[in-house]
Amino acid sequence: MNKLSVRGFSFGTYLKIYIIPCLLLGILIGLAGMLMGFFGIEISTRSGAYELVGMKAGLFILVYAPLYMVSLGLVLGVFSYFPFKLLMKYRKEMSIYYIPANGKLVKSDVSNDENVN
Repeated sequence: MNKLSVRGFSFGTYLKIYIIPCLLLGILIGLAGMLMGFFGIEISTRSGAYELVGMKAGLFILVYAPLYMVSLGLVLGVFSYFPFKLLMKYRKEMSIYYIPANGKLVKSDVSNDENVN
């Protein structure tokens, strides 16, 4: 693993850090709900005045859990970006450990000619 020291993230990168894990968690929740409905485990969900049970509830969860989790990640990312920027203002840098895509560190992996240890 390589270590990269950064002073902050752009807004788009920061949102990706929140949205991608939320999307994956939503897909996992959706698949779990779908499998529970498929195997006949008693599940139900309510959307407004409608209540769905069984396989219909599983399909509903499969579709809407990822959408809900992505919107939650977006809201959390937007509201936590400025406190993060404030924290990074007082903290000089943050270290991130990563594995380069091709296995080798190239000059384009490092922005602003920062040193990688």
